[in-house]
Amino acid sequence: MVTAACMLLTIACASLLGFIIVRRDTRGCRIFYRIITLGIIAPFAALPTIRILKIMSLYGTRVGLCLVTTALNIPYTTMIISSYLKSIPRELDEAAVIDGTSGMTLFRRIIFPLLKPVLAAGLVVNFMWTWNAVEVPVYLLNSSYKWTLPLSIYNFVGQYSSYWNLVCADIVLLSIPVILLYVFCQKLMIGGMISGAVKA
Repeated sequence: MVTAACMLLTIACASLLGFIIVRRDTRGCRIFYRIITLGIIAPFAALPTIRILKIMSLYGTRVGLCLVTTALNIPYTTMIISSYLKSIPRELDEAAVIDGTSGMTLFRRIIFPLLKPVLAAGLVVNFMWTWNAVEVPVYLLNSSYKWTLPLSIYNFVGQYSSYWNLVCADIVLLSIPVILLYVFCQKLMIGGMISGAVKA
């Protein structure tokens, strides 16, 4: 649930954000893009995040975890989508506007379907980051009942004994969804990453 929600939120926000930044191409958008890309190297600050979530009454909830994880994933996803959008000619936008399409309809009907390769790359990367996340859920979920699946490993490791056979089995089970997703999206993912890198 957490992974699916984060993937949908990240792709929706990053694709819209990338579209606005690339197509407007103003000085303000370029500055904003640089600020966003700083989020790729900025470390996760646990204490300020926890304080903000407590103020919003979201600390210890899966909703708060989804929002924070989405915010951490948006910079990288926006960067690859923006790079890919630069390879899509503006003439498509102009032709759509002449035909009477504009705003969200233009993005939804014309631009978004063209983003399939880079969206596949973003989905796989965001799925792996969110699915395998350990640090953020540990800080933001104050109850083991709400823990995500990777944290289930701690159930088999104790102070006096550890069940390493169960730990290894748990790791294998947790890796299966990531492997399956990569197998199904492999061609789209590689195509999206190469196109975004070469034509940026």
